[in-house]
Amino acid sequence: MRKDILYKLLEENIGEVDPVVDVVPYDTSYNTELHNDKTNKKLIFEYPTVYLIYDKLASNRSGSLSKFKVYVGETNDIQKRTRQHLKADTKTRTDWKALRSSSGAEMIVIGDRFFNKSLTLDIENKLMMYLLSADSVSQLNNRRTNPQRAYFMSDQFENIFGRVWQTLRAKKPDIFPDPNCQIKLEIF
Repeated sequence: MRKDILYKLLEENIGEVDPVVDVVPYDTSYNTELHNDKTNKKLIFEYPTVYLIYDKLASNRSGSLSKFKVYVGETNDIQKRTRQHLKADTKTRTDWKALRSSSGAEMIVIGDRFFNKSLTLDIENKLMMYLLSADSVSQLNNRRTNPQRAYFMSDQFENIFGRVWQTLRAKKPDIFPDPNCQIKLEIF
C-alpha cells in the first residue's frame, strides 16, 4: 500500500485523542505514584512522554493570582530522566535544587498512544510558548526550543496538542489558562 494512502486512512481513523495526564509529587515517590496507574503504565513507561515540573511561588498579596515556576521537558524514559533531575541536576543547578527541596512541587507526566519523539519535542515547544504567555507562570526554566519538521503524525499535531492542553487545563486550571482569554501565540 502506498504511503499517501496509508496516511489518509490513518487520518480518517485516528479517532479521539485521549492523552494520559498523571500528576504526582516531585520527589522520590514519583515512581511509585506513576506505577499506581495500572491502566496507563505502558503509555507512561514505554512511549515518549512530555512532562512538567512546577512549584507555586510565595505570594505577597492575598487574593492575587497564584504564580508558578515551571520546567517543561520531554523524554523517552521518564524514570531515568526524573532520577537525573532529582540527583545529578540538583548538584549543579540551583533551580533543580529548589524544586527538589520544595514540599509542594509536583510533576505532570503526559502520554498518548500517538506520541513519537518528534511529536513530543513539538508539544514541549508549544507548551513552553503558551506558558510563557500565561499570567500564572512567572518563571519558565527550560527555554531551549527544538522545533521539528515533517514527521509521522505531524499533520495531526494541532489536534493532539489541543487535547493535551484541554486535559491539562481540566487538571490544573490555575496553571493552564483558557486559551480564548489570552493572546494566541502562533509559532508553528
